[in-house]
Order: sequence, then structure tokens, then C-alpha cells
Amino acid sequence: MPSEAHSVSLGRLVRASALGLGLALLLVLPPIVHFCTGPLGPLIGGFFSGSRHRLSATEGLLVGLGMGIGLALLGGAFFLAGGTRLLPLPADLRSIIALVVAFLSAYYALLGGLGAVVGGRLARQEADRPHHPPSS
Repeated sequence: MPSEAHSVSLGRLVRASALGLGLALLLVLPPIVHFCTGPLGPLIGGFFSGSRHRLSATEGLLVGLGMGIGLALLGGAFFLAGGTRLLPLPADLRSIIALVVAFLSAYYALLGGLGAVVGGRLARQEADRPHHPPSS
């Protein structure tokens, strides 16, 4: 088992998950390119978060899970708002929203976790690699 220079902390995992989810959601916004960046957003967000925080494989999987839970919470808030006067939605549409949120949450968790594991591994390998100054 590789040695870790840091301990696993809930705050660190929450920050890494929020970073990955935020980046993934931002990649859905740009017009036209969102057709490419949107579906790959969780992978890219997870990779960036994993490399920035140098996550272990276990931490990367937990970050992916956090990204999925975060999206489920956002979708759940939208779902609950759909039953109020704030955002009145028909029951059929609310059921469809619930299914889409469930699918997307699992999708974000899987791709976000994969990206975080790969990004963390590459960042830790780069940090462990000896740096030799250029010879003159």
C-alpha cells in the first residue's frame, strides 16, 4: 500500500467533490462545445480535482461518490421545488425529472470517480518523480 503524506479528511473530500462537480456543471454551459464538454464534464472535473488534491484511489472513488451525491441533492431540490407554487410542474414531469436525476447522479459518480482516480495517480507519480536540473 502506498504511503500517504496526508490523512483522509471529510473536509478535504467535500472540497474536492465540490470542485469536481462545479467544474463538471460549468462545462455544460458553453454553447455548441457543450455537446463535447457536457458528457465528459464529470470525467474532466474529477480528473482536475484528483490531480489538484493528489487523491489516492480510495479518495478518488469517494470524490466521485460525493459528486454524484451533490448532483442528486441539486436535482432533489429542483424536484421538491416542482411541487410548490414556486415552480409548479405536473406529476408526470416530476417523475421524469426524478429518473433523469437518478441516472445523471450515477453517471457523475462513475465518471467523476474515474477521473479523480486517474488524475490523483498521475499527480502523485509526477510528484514522486525525481527532478533533475538541466545540465549546461
